[in-house]
Amino acid sequence: WERGEMPADMATWLTAFMNAHSRAAAKAVAQQPLLADIRTVLDVGGGSGIYSIEMAKAWSGLSATIMEIPQVCAAAEPYIAAAGIGARVRTQAVNMFKQEWPRDYDAHFFSNVFHDWSDATNRLLAKKSFAALPKGGRILLHEMLMDDDGCGPLPAAAFSVLMLLATKGKQYSLPELRSILEEAGFTGVEAMTTGGGYYSLVSGRKP
Repeated sequence: WERGEMPADMATWLTAFMNAHSRAAAKAVAQQPLLADIRTVLDVGGGSGIYSIEMAKAWSGLSATIMEIPQVCAAAEPYIAAAGIGARVRTQAVNMFKQEWPRDYDAHFFSNVFHDWSDATNRLLAKKSFAALPKGGRILLHEMLMDDDGCGPLPAAAFSVLMLLATKGKQYSLPELRSILEEAGFTGVEAMTTGGGYYSLVSGRKP
């Protein structure tokens, strides 16, 4: 993802894996009441589009764009076609680190993205999100949250070890994510559990 490209076979495999991994969690996210006021979502690093698809299925007035690298966009197309939601979910190839983001979406949604990256990289992503959102726009982070003291809960801590070994990131606590989002300019940062396993949805608004 840092390079903005990967082999097509790897993109296909990773997209299928994450689609299977995220089925239950995506259905839980799609039921969140705050989506009732959102009409357009930019699904940042959205993989197969499973979250966008479930949100579009749950809310008939919502449309979404999956912002991914080109190979993952191509791998996502069969999942979108099979979902039966018409043109309300589409892909757009963008390197989220190096290129300008599409503008004027009501919300930017990140699922299991921040946990892949360092604090510094997440601060960059938050600033890019803030710059691209309109006034009143929301940022939504779907993550397993660590306790404030960083010592648990056990599932999040275990997953954080996996992230430390496999990526540049970790699982973050709400205070850590609030610091990242507030530095970028977001206000009203809060978290709600989604009912999708151990996940929470952290939200902030651009004033």
